[in-house]
Amino acid sequence: MHNQLIKTAELLAKSGTRPRQTDLRRAISTAYYAMFHALAKNNANNFISHENRDGKADRAWQQTYRALEHSNAFKACKRCYNEEEKLGFPKPIIDFARQFVTLQTERHRADYDPTVKYKKQEVINYVESAKTAILVFTKSKSKKHKQAFAALVLFKQRN
Repeated sequence: MHNQLIKTAELLAKSGTRPRQTDLRRAISTAYYAMFHALAKNNANNFISHENRDGKADRAWQQTYRALEHSNAFKACKRCYNEEEKLGFPKPIIDFARQFVTLQTERHRADYDPTVKYKKQEVINYVESAKTAILVFTKSKSKKHKQAFAALVLFKQRN
């Protein structure tokens, strides 16, 4: 799903020589949701095995996919690149987390601030950054770090 969402965001951002503000706003929101769904898929894939899934495992995969919450993911992603926490994630995860935070913040502006105005190139840059972050993150081979990241974004921190 995240690949289709990125394609939709690209179409919206590049529509015509002067896209409407509504198209630019929707492109930002759609790019964020592409990242959100890429993260949800990572979480489900790292908790529920792909091999020999039956109906019960499929339901568990779907439940894990849907367990991701926007605000918890935002807070957890901020922790990933917090110098003081030193969580030890590799660059692809840190870059994804940073872009996730940036795009969620920008999505809130695009969806809820009627005074904000976007430029076409600015929005294209947001979409391209999301696309790159997703690609590098999903291609990353570090299974243990992806599992740890999934746990970080899904489960609330307890002190």
